[in-house]
Amino acid sequence: MHNDVRYPVFRYTLTLEDYRHFHFYHNRRLAVLWLLLLFALFVGTAIIAGPESRSIAETASVGIYFCCLFGVLMWAVYRWQTRRSFRANPFIRQEQAIECGPAGLRVITSSSDLTIQWKEISQAIEFPRQFALYISEGQGVVIPKMHVEPAAFRRLLVHYIPHNRIKLIAR
Repeated sequence: MHNDVRYPVFRYTLTLEDYRHFHFYHNRRLAVLWLLLLFALFVGTAIIAGPESRSIAETASVGIYFCCLFGVLMWAVYRWQTRRSFRANPFIRQEQAIECGPAGLRVITSSSDLTIQWKEISQAIEFPRQFALYISEGQGVVIPKMHVEPAAFRRLLVHYIPHNRIKLIAR
């Protein structure tokens, strides 16, 4: 069998923008739930106001205004929270050297040297700007795509990780 899997080695430091992008995609279901809650509150308020409301247009415009205001507030809180979280964790701000090989991923920082075996990766997800390799819920390695050749890295993941644990944008 021909093995065309390449084993990348690279160094990078995760930026705040990369972290925000990962955090957004990691928590996007929660954001959708919040938006659905806002919509439900808006519809519920309109139903409760019922025929006593002055006009549908007035109720709708006030509801849309408050939904937009709440959305902007959620966005600002999200940016503040991710910045605070990023600054509070010195490990994710360290330069990381990643070596991919048959044994797994070796992650080297100034304070640690960790090898994650391929079988220990519980989920591999491709986001538009990065790959996330999870070893448990909320814990794993973020690899920005600018540091790997995406098609080759996809082949590497498909080669070593069972298909039911991989979610890729393009296969």
